[in-house]
Amino acid sequence: MIALALIAAAALQPQLQPLSFLAGHCWQGEVAPGRTDRHCFVVLTDGAIRDRHIVVERGKRVIAGESVYRWDARLGAIGFTYRDSFGGQMTGLVRSRGNLLGFAGRYTAGSGQRFGITSRWTRVDASSYRTDTRSADVPQVNGSTVYRRLD
Repeated sequence: MIALALIAAAALQPQLQPLSFLAGHCWQGEVAPGRTDRHCFVVLTDGAIRDRHIVVERGKRVIAGESVYRWDARLGAIGFTYRDSFGGQMTGLVRSRGNLLGFAGRYTAGSGQRFGITSRWTRVDASSYRTDTRSADVPQVNGSTVYRRLD
């Protein structure tokens, strides 16, 4: 598995290096009592990163989605697009500083509702990171989760 992670990191778009610790691994956190969120990150053939996630509660899938991270040369930043199993989509940017990743995006629900979301991912160590997510528009998404590497 370590060799896979090294190969994945080697093929990564150079500008995506701040996300390289995620690539080739699956991570899981408890987002609410009895509700887990698992993310698996892979490097795509063009050097972008894809993150597929699934939220499970009491053994049943609650939601799933996929994010793709690519370098946006026009904006000089990492861009992302997220699509979920309810027909929602979010686009935004990722900025990095040290062990911190800052995400800012606009989500459009399948129903058409739109709102902003920000998230800070802090790398704790080689096997964990913490997320702090906030939205003034939809406070029920606000929360913090520690994700641990599964492999």
